[in-house]
Amino acid sequence: MPNSTVTDLIAALAAGEVEVVDLTQPLSESTPVLVLPDPFANTPHLSRKELSHYDDLGPAWAWSVLELGEHTGTHFDAPIHWVTGKDGLDVASVPPAQLVGPAVVIDKTAEVEADNGYLLTAADLDAFEAENGPIAPGSWILFRTGWESRAQDEASFLNLGPEGPTSPGPDVSGSKWLAEHPNVVGYGCETVGIDAGSSSSWCSTPCACTARASRTCCWSCPRAPTPSTTCASWPAIA
Repeated sequence: MPNSTVTDLIAALAAGEVEVVDLTQPLSESTPVLVLPDPFANTPHLSRKELSHYDDLGPAWAWSVLELGEHTGTHFDAPIHWVTGKDGLDVASVPPAQLVGPAVVIDKTAEVEADNGYLLTAADLDAFEAENGPIAPGSWILFRTGWESRAQDEASFLNLGPEGPTSPGPDVSGSKWLAEHPNVVGYGCETVGIDAGSSSSWCSTPCACTARASRTCCWSCPRAPTPSTTCASWPAIA
């Protein structure tokens, strides 16, 4: 990027001419966490132990020790997270340039409001490109569903029922499209994980999106931007 471009961006930020969108949710002891069935190990909720609070243990400072799972709240999944990418990149190895790029927002909020288990298909993604033009190289696909409104209520956020969780996500065709599109470097969503809640019941391809994540980085962000957002960065914290 030419120096003049960086300088112009800094000046625009200082002048308030560029909107900065916070895509994260605050962490707390009540932040929802993924629940796996037996016999799989589950992550604990966030907990904290106070070290000092302007007292004899630290008269001029306040700080605490936090315990939380790597995939609690807003987080970044490197390819090595899933078994299909076990020989791939970890968080520290993902090129930083891949963490900043065009944000392509697929907004299905209305559809998800009508059907909590809405599945994003390859046909949906093809239709988006047909209407909006080709996806630019280095893009992140952000699936906007309105699920962020549930982020402070674990029961509503996980949406568990007798047949398992119900939440939106890509179907098998959509997962394949995302993983194989040459211009897509990552995928972000608002739900607890990148797969649709019903994906565990797809006997031939369970966790379809995660299983294809050996090439594509994924970001679980319980707050997706509006379709007008053009650029965003992703914190590599997991």
